[in-house]
Amino acid sequence: MKIIKTVIVAAMASTIATASFANEMPTETKGLAPVPLHVLSLQQQIPVMAGYALRSRQVALAPGGSIKKHSHADRPGFLYVLEGELTEYKDGTSTVVRAGDSWIETRDTVHGVRNNSDKPVVVIVIDIIKE
Repeated sequence: MKIIKTVIVAAMASTIATASFANEMPTETKGLAPVPLHVLSLQQQIPVMAGYALRSRQVALAPGGSIKKHSHADRPGFLYVLEGELTEYKDGTSTVVRAGDSWIETRDTVHGVRNNSDKPVVVIVIDIIKE
């Protein structure tokens, strides 16, 4: 009976550790598959934007995949969730976003994301990058 109790306690501890890990800011990037769609040099469109480009990508994030904490101080953007759901970690909170949701990433955005589901997430990301 003591062995069974030990196994149950160990299983519960493992479940709690996994659940709390899923609620913390990711510390690594894994399971990420970006596909470039378009890049447009902005200098020809708006001369004062010399050295910058408008980029679009379709990005898949595998189940359990994550993007570690990062800043958008020099890379503002827009993200739209096509399929699945992911969790964004920002300012000590977490928010689940699903297909059809979107958000803007400003110079003040410092965040990470994780796919806590068992299905892939597919998003469209459009951002301004340095060439």
